[in-house]
Amino acid sequence: MVSEPVVSSGLSGIVFPKEAALDSLMEFRYTIKPEAFNSADAGFDQVLIALPPGGSREAELVRATVGGIAVDAVGSLRGDSLLVQLPPPAVRRDSVEIVFKTRVFESPTVFETFVFNAAQQDNAQGVLPEVFGADQVFVPQAVAGESLVRKISHREIFTPNADGANDFYELSFTVVKTDQKPRVRIFSLEGIQVAELQTNSDQSDGMQYLWDGVSADRTVSPGVYLVHIEVAADARDEVVQKLVHVAY
Repeated sequence: MVSEPVVSSGLSGIVFPKEAALDSLMEFRYTIKPEAFNSADAGFDQVLIALPPGGSREAELVRATVGGIAVDAVGSLRGDSLLVQLPPPAVRRDSVEIVFKTRVFESPTVFETFVFNAAQQDNAQGVLPEVFGADQVFVPQAVAGESLVRKISHREIFTPNADGANDFYELSFTVVKTDQKPRVRIFSLEGIQVAELQTNSDQSDGMQYLWDGVSADRTVSPGVYLVHIEVAADARDEVVQKLVHVAY
């Protein structure tokens, strides 16, 4: 049996702004508008916005309005989606505006959105873009230039002496234009590999690495080491190198 839509006339939506910075926590506003009013509709009191892969890092609901009036909505993360619970009564005729924070990594990023009525949890209704592309955000940095490795941040000096201060080498970066997992290794200036770093972070979530200065169960000697980042892609491989100083 097919359930009746919660808003029979359909719903349209638009997200703003239309451009965003790569891997930067930003505010977005998604506006949902019923196409017409029908008093027989069940209406909706929940909005689910699918965030980009990895976008749930620090994502949150900022505020919500119904008919232009601020309401006491509650936001919660469900995997890579933001679920917004609106207060009663269920929305049938008013526009709803959801302001939220998330990060974007691909261009374009599409924000798929669905609405529900709490009494009909299995009856999801999709929100269609108001016009073609209205649910998309573009990320110019993700497509500009040739570099696959972007937004590199690292600690240039660290002291792995277990005193609780600056004990770890920290490295983070974002990979674009490929799904290939990067390889991160540490070499001495003589070209000897001393460590290979692993990450538990999602690639689209910004790669993050830690090194405790240990090689073969021993803390390395003070000096300068080479951080070697390598990303293999279909068209070409890319290598980025940084220097890190180990001091005591």
